Amino acid sequence: MSAATRALFEQRASADRPTPPESPMPETNKKPEITLTNRDREAIATETLKYTQQGYYTDSKENQITLRNGQTLRDSSNVIKYRDLSQCNIDRAKYRSTFISVDPESPLRGVEISWRLEQCQSFSATPRSKQELADGVCNPVLINCTHFVLLGGGFRMGNDGEEQELCYCSELADLVNTVLNDRANSSPFPHEPTFDKVIHTPDVTFFRSRAGNIFHPKLPDYGLMDIPFRTSVIFSQAPMQPKLTTLPDGTMDYADEDTRERMRTSIMTQLYASYLQGHNTLVIGAFGCEPRFGNPPHAVAKLYKEVINTHFRNEHQQGAFKSINFQIPDKATQEIFRKVFYPSS
Repeated sequence: MSAATRALFEQRASADRPTPPESPMPETNKKPEITLTNRDREAIATETLKYTQQGYYTDSKENQITLRNGQTLRDSSNVIKYRDLSQCNIDRAKYRSTFISVDPESPLRGVEISWRLEQCQSFSATPRSKQELADGVCNPVLINCTHFVLLGGGFRMGNDGEEQELCYCSELADLVNTVLNDRANSSPFPHEPTFDKVIHTPDVTFFRSRAGNIFHPKLPDYGLMDIPFRTSVIFSQAPMQPKLTTLPDGTMDYADEDTRERMRTSIMTQLYASYLQGHNTLVIGAFGCEPRFGNPPHAVAKLYKEVINTHFRNEHQQGAFKSINFQIPDKATQEIFRKVFYPSS
């Protein structure tokens, strides 16, 4: 983190710090919470782009950590198109127990936990072999909800949200920046909204950490990791601000079946692409339920459950994936997903 950015955070923390009480109080190590503004996040975006474009950053031990720029990431990305899943070659003989969880961590934190605790390989370790992956070593993929025309969600302007968070913390910043700056040559990223295609970008390096991360407890917000982690990312489109209706029980639902079908197609495509690329652990946020997109959580959760149980898991709770982790910090949305997947709990 640059001196200018760090100074900005310290200035905001000092301004927000309450006046000490007159009576003696025991000292604590708890730091005052800092609410980041768009201006703060814009500075973070600029700094992340600087690191990715120069191709490295220096960790706390003065080691240079190599990063890839947006052009390299774009060249390694590939488009995967929708197929009728009834015709897909999913090997049911290799089904294993599939664990589905709904957790309060953010998608970014969730995929790091999967990578560090299950895969347990250092940043410099050699890639896992196909046989090791087949034997059950965690090979995670993060499903990023995006809008292909509005890729990155305006992270360069300091906007807040799940996709923007991924850009602030990783090489995705320069990938998105490269695509947006050269739309004429942005292949394989689409130029228009599409629900029957996803973009798979392998081995994206995440190198900045949010405050409170159990793996980096001493780092300031968006501090640079000494040991970054890598995960593949799938860019998948969600409907944007669809028309909704209120059901008799008070839950919100799609007002038309065409929108529901677009969301179903998007979910089927992202899960099939994950399977096709050999991923056994999926990390998904509340896909499309952020205010930016405005999809109804109950309907989205039901579609995920339907697609998973119809195409990727059998009645014995065995399926094509080792685990599917819904990482949803918003308590209300988290509870909706939990009730859909675990109605008796």
